[in-house]
Amino acid sequence: MGKQWIKTQIAACVFIFFIVLLMPVAGSAYRTISGNDIELTCGQQNVAGKRILIIYDTKYGATRTIANTIQDVLCAAGAQVDMSIVKRIQDVSTYDAVIVGSAIISEQWRPDLVKFLKDQEEILATKPVAVFIVCGLLKDDTPENREIAKKHYIDRVLQKIPMIIPVGNPGLFAGIMDYSVLTPLDEFLVRALFGRMLPEGDYRNFDKVTQWTEDIYALLR
Repeated sequence: MGKQWIKTQIAACVFIFFIVLLMPVAGSAYRTISGNDIELTCGQQNVAGKRILIIYDTKYGATRTIANTIQDVLCAAGAQVDMSIVKRIQDVSTYDAVIVGSAIISEQWRPDLVKFLKDQEEILATKPVAVFIVCGLLKDDTPENREIAKKHYIDRVLQKIPMIIPVGNPGLFAGIMDYSVLTPLDEFLVRALFGRMLPEGDYRNFDKVTQWTEDIYALLR
């Protein structure tokens, strides 16, 4: 065995060492709870509180921040709350209630979330379910825009899952408009749908998110 072989073996061992070292770090972002990979959990001290699961899907991240705010409000109110992106959720059976939220991209809910609702329709129909959306239309939070958003984005999806009858009013929230992160297609669709470039800005209103969450939680207790 020559020096080159020894160097190769040492390099391989070092590589394997670092892979093993990094594996726990890569997996530490999620915890397995009730058969799901949970991104964030809170309220474990609320032993008598409702167990609520927040499922969301996002493309650019704003919907996640709103889901996280909903989680914080619920935990502060006395619930036990898990939150995760939809692709990490397999089983909702152990939860008392479920909150579902989607970004609206290209005039549509995120497809993975719609598929999940269809696949889980029967079991979700046995639980309280609340829904919310995050979309650019609601940067101008007028009664007219809220009615359009409800009919165009909420009612159309609920027609596909008739067994699920959500509690309370849907959450209708604005997100963030940042053209630096949009794909060329999404930027084109913004122009086409609104006839102009929407002004960049952070249009999230966390006071409205908090109020909606408190209203929904009152229906779940």
